[in-house]
Amino acid sequence: MSTTITPIEYNPDTIADQVRGRRVLLFGEPGTGKTTLTERIARSLTSKGETLHCICADPGLPAWSPPGTIALAKWSGGTWQSLSIEALCSLDAARFRLPLLSAVQKLVRKIGAGGLIIDTPGVVRGVAGAELLSALIECADIDLVVTLTRPNHPLPLADELCSLSKALLLVTCADTAQHPGKKYRKSERTRQWNQWLERSNEISLDFHQCQCLGTPPPKALASVWTGRQIALIHNDTTCYIGEVISLCENQLKARVIAVNNSNIKPEHCSLLVRDAGRNSDSLLVTRHPPEDALLPSQSSPSQPPLLHRYRRGSTGLSVRIPFVEFTLVNGVVGDPLLKIQLLNGRRCLLFDLGDAGRLRSRILHRVTDIFISHTHMDHIFGFPLLLRSRMNSTDPCRIYGPGGLSENLFCQLQGYHWDRIGDDGPQFEVAELTGDTLQWFRLQAGKPVKERLHQQTIEEGLLLCDQHFAVRAIELDHGIPVLAFRFEGQPLVQILKEKVNQAGQVTGRWLGELRESILRGDYQRQITLPTGVSSSVEALAHQYTRCEPGEHVVYATDLADSADNRRKLIKFSTAAHTLICEAPFMLKDRQQATDTQHLTTKACAEIALAAGVKQLLPFHFSSRYESSENAVYAELKSFYPRLVC
Repeated sequence: MSTTITPIEYNPDTIADQVRGRRVLLFGEPGTGKTTLTERIARSLTSKGETLHCICADPGLPAWSPPGTIALAKWSGGTWQSLSIEALCSLDAARFRLPLLSAVQKLVRKIGAGGLIIDTPGVVRGVAGAELLSALIECADIDLVVTLTRPNHPLPLADELCSLSKALLLVTCADTAQHPGKKYRKSERTRQWNQWLERSNEISLDFHQCQCLGTPPPKALASVWTGRQIALIHNDTTCYIGEVISLCENQLKARVIAVNNSNIKPEHCSLLVRDAGRNSDSLLVTRHPPEDALLPSQSSPSQPPLLHRYRRGSTGLSVRIPFVEFTLVNGVVGDPLLKIQLLNGRRCLLFDLGDAGRLRSRILHRVTDIFISHTHMDHIFGFPLLLRSRMNSTDPCRIYGPGGLSENLFCQLQGYHWDRIGDDGPQFEVAELTGDTLQWFRLQAGKPVKERLHQQTIEEGLLLCDQHFAVRAIELDHGIPVLAFRFEGQPLVQILKEKVNQAGQVTGRWLGELRESILRGDYQRQITLPTGVSSSVEALAHQYTRCEPGEHVVYATDLADSADNRRKLIKFSTAAHTLICEAPFMLKDRQQATDTQHLTTKACAEIALAAGVKQLLPFHFSSRYESSENAVYAELKSFYPRLVC
């Protein structure tokens, strides 16, 4: 059976006649007025003696149930009467589409006679949109799809819609329909949530005994539970919905409301938690691990928060700024090696090159630039593995470091027989920083000499300036010169979509071109809008974007606790997002720190405090603390609580 596509005007009474007694999926982009049309259809059918059920499947801003839920209702007495609620504990229909589909399926089973409309979430693109569309049709046994479209806009998921063996009504949305904007949705969602909680009761649960479902944060991180949306589940039925007040000494306090006529005691339920919760502004949002780490702990409001590690994969500690992830590959005790992954591409950078055994060859092959602080063995031990991973690479890898670096690397290259490699050996372009001078050399496996290249003068330590980031260096003292590095992220260019909509413009590729032109500083470029009118990047940026400075991450290791080192590093790190700084020795071993020209925990913390950084990621702990890292963190926290640990 092929799809029957019928265009129809926006007339709720006419559409109501078409959907009477049928199972209908209402599909369309956000802001096309799906919920409004559903209500108008309900009014029309009810006036004719018909019964209509509706499942609101948008957990981000549902029509008659609390945010973070999927609900079934029947139109009665001029309003929706809620019949059953299923908790999702997430606002993200795309990410948690399988739990969403399961909830819809359970609600469908509760429907008796009469018509049904499923008001779908506005997920209409990509894999998530395609999967949701087909799965919702199947699980609810849909026989009619009503698609709301905007004038002159392409039909979303057109191929998927046209391939359905279902009747399809195409309705051009009302002229008044418009996307309310993320800011409005966030504030309206929070208002609904606060209103829902006005009738709540406070409960206390033995957290140690709780069975946690969904994707809960670690039980050990009490601060990130505060403000988290929860549901209490018994026998696969949602019994309570609410919010965590606090988690202290294994007692979880929450305010909850009973739903679905439940009389089950809370302590007999399992705890469902996903990613919905309040942010630092008390707005109900999707909480992500890095954002969780930045939330203040309400259990001790007078103290700055302790930040926690964000793990990604099986190794190392990670922190993120927009579009970039920084990972200490060998943790806080192993050889220094910071992997910098640019999230909008496959490119990687490295700060230092300690033991690289935990990095796969395909990762090392993507490395374009390496920044070496100095050539003590634990900071350059990974060079042979890097060399091995690049045996089939024709692109040179750039390596930056202090004076003498090229000779250190050249000697390593000469330690191997290259009789079978010819002229195809891996190449390296090495830049040595001395003062404000950068001297370049070329090294190649199989070549008996290193080639001296050009020399350049740099300003303010700028080693590398890319379209999306920059890297700067300063020289510190460790008995030998060492370099500290600062990664400067690209400015954040936010497209103000509400401004675009208000101006009657159509979103599309031109917005991406606008963002890229701003990042390149190409403000005189002319961009052609969908209307056919051309305008300069400068004018469009002023009208449709908001720009914020990029975030900075500073990496510093192996430096003596001297007044000059402190002065330089504090200035270099001022207001950084994260300071990744060595803290090799506790105060009880301060003499060892002095003798080896390293920092103590206290010195590391004092530098972070004086620089006013947002958070401190301490590392390069002495191996003597390998089994007692918690003691090092406790001492650091006593001087500077905002740790990534």
